[in-house]
Amino acid sequence: MDVEQEKVILEEIRSMKYLPYSMELISVDGDTYTLRNNWGNIIIYIKKGDNYFLKKELEMEDKK
Repeated sequence: MDVEQEKVILEEIRSMKYLPYSMELISVDGDTYTLRNNWGNIIIYIKKGDNYFLKKELEMEDKK
């Protein structure tokens, strides 16, 4: 994945989730995106359709 594609993905996530902090894309595995925020936390997003969801959000939905 090139730098421009990474920027597009990060901007999509940042704007959809209204995130005020910067992130770094660590890895992509299909529709799963692993990111690191500027505090060093690892965050996993999963793309479903045109939306990005936190992995934990989807796990909570599955439990309902």
